[in-house]
Amino acid sequence: MTPLYNESSLATGSANSTGLSSGSDHTTPSRPSSSFYSGRHVSRQEPIGNSHPTIDNYEFPKEKVSLKRNVSHIEDAVQDEKFKRKRPDRENEYQQDSLIATLDQLKGLCQERKITVKPTLDKLVNSCPNESKVQLVSKLGIYFSSVERTVKNTGTITSMLLRGEGSSRTKKNINEFLRIEDRDVQAIACYPFITSISSICNGKGFPKAGDVDTLLKLPSLQKDGQLDRQLLSSISSICHTKGFPKAGDVDTLLKLPSLQKDGQLDRQLLSSISSICNGKGFPKAGDVDTLLKLPSLQKDGQLDRQLLSSISSICNGKGFPKVGDVDTLLKLPCLQKDGQLDRQLLSSISSICHGKGLPKARDVDTLLKLPGLQKDGQLDRQLLSSISSI
Repeated sequence: MTPLYNESSLATGSANSTGLSSGSDHTTPSRPSSSFYSGRHVSRQEPIGNSHPTIDNYEFPKEKVSLKRNVSHIEDAVQDEKFKRKRPDRENEYQQDSLIATLDQLKGLCQERKITVKPTLDKLVNSCPNESKVQLVSKLGIYFSSVERTVKNTGTITSMLLRGEGSSRTKKNINEFLRIEDRDVQAIACYPFITSISSICNGKGFPKAGDVDTLLKLPSLQKDGQLDRQLLSSISSICHTKGFPKAGDVDTLLKLPSLQKDGQLDRQLLSSISSICNGKGFPKAGDVDTLLKLPSLQKDGQLDRQLLSSISSICNGKGFPKVGDVDTLLKLPCLQKDGQLDRQLLSSISSICHGKGLPKARDVDTLLKLPGLQKDGQLDRQLLSSISSI
């Protein structure tokens, strides 16, 4: 089970430290023809006047510039996605002729675009020095004006920048974010997979264009000439809060013999493994093999995928369980029926224990014997199922 995104996992953002190349220089991509909100001059702390250039009338330099000042390689990476598709009519989207300079204006922008404002947005702004708050709010305005409608809350960016209100790491992330060109912020915000990138960069700061580009162009993440969203989702789960992965680590995982079926990657198995390794980084090949070959997880000589799914749910974000602990759980007397494992009960237990690790035997016994869960002297399975989904 792949976990839901949360605001809480691959190395920090520099290309050199992650093993990701920064790519080559390109010409800055042209802006969408439709009007976007621009906070460009505020973010540079220029005076706010009654007249100011907007993205519509601002002419960007046409000459080639360094990687730090362009994101055209992102356009290359997603040419079959966002930038290749004709953007939908934006006449119903938020239009802002004046610059956003206050937190209230920023929240108004989010509300207009139906982006839920989380408490972490206030914490992020409060972590910024007073002399830079207008610049930060303006740049956040550019981000929230540009994200796709699939972004439902402010957590995609606050989770990247905020690592404890007022902490030194948060202040460092803010300072680095303020140095990023407005056009780069907008281009990355427009990116259709920003949620996956946000998960990878959780607490690591706003991503660098070169790192994003390198990850998205990995041959092992492509399918029919396009980026494979499902694979990216699994990788982002494993690398949650860890920063961008090395290309070799991605390739090694996706080519593990134990994850292949009929000569192709078994995506269902990868999903289970990515759930177990959520935020833990890439697993060792030996650990994957050991889990998938456990005798207690076999049925009729093959891996019992239903059991694996239950175990991966329980161990979500906890890493690989001990062999003995898995055997103990599956052999608990209270989980047996007619001499066999009661899969319905196991499913309820795995739901209750999602992300909590394997439960102790006495805790399972106590739960299943609660008077409030009994009906006519027997466990009320429907009631247990309802409780487990809460």
